[in-house]
Amino acid sequence: MISVTAQIHAAPIASVGAWLKSVGSPLTETDLVDALQEARRPQETAALSHADQAFWDEHAGIPAGGRVGSKGSLVNVVDVVSSAAASLTAADVAANLEVAAATVRHYRTDGSLYSHKRGRNVFFPTWQFTDGLAAALPSLAAVLAVMPADLHPRAVEGFFKTPTPDLSRNGQPTSPREWLMTGGSAAAVVRLAEYVGAGY
Repeated sequence: MISVTAQIHAAPIASVGAWLKSVGSPLTETDLVDALQEARRPQETAALSHADQAFWDEHAGIPAGGRVGSKGSLVNVVDVVSSAAASLTAADVAANLEVAAATVRHYRTDGSLYSHKRGRNVFFPTWQFTDGLAAALPSLAAVLAVMPADLHPRAVEGFFKTPTPDLSRNGQPTSPREWLMTGGSAAAVVRLAEYVGAGY
């Protein structure tokens, strides 16, 4: 265990690039600048329907609507970095699954794996993997197939990781991810994902 004294006298991180590397983010300093530029850019927002707002509030983990001043911009940038840190690159996925890079690209295009882009980078969130990141979540492709392709990555993550009474074990709500990992019926999760696709 590192002592408090050792922590105090630890060498400070010399650059943003070094910090990104230290937190395991695949982003570069240029990517972070791009995120900051995007956060500063004024954006028009459209009002969500009642159903979409309810789904967002339950699953997204971030408030819907426009950014609020500099704090909102900072939250957006932190979200970019933390999202990247909780994701794998295509090369990471290929190494973990022991497949060729071309196979990972195929998994991405046919919906066998979930990914999203941020600038020039493609991220594969870690929540969709099991067995120490060496296997995909069972029945993942079937669930993704009925979800809207343009759903925000945080909303997709929220759907898979949020416990719901519709998937209960011993009276305890279970998340779709945990349900599938422990052998639960894929059809039950697909039905829930269909509600997302239908806008409920």
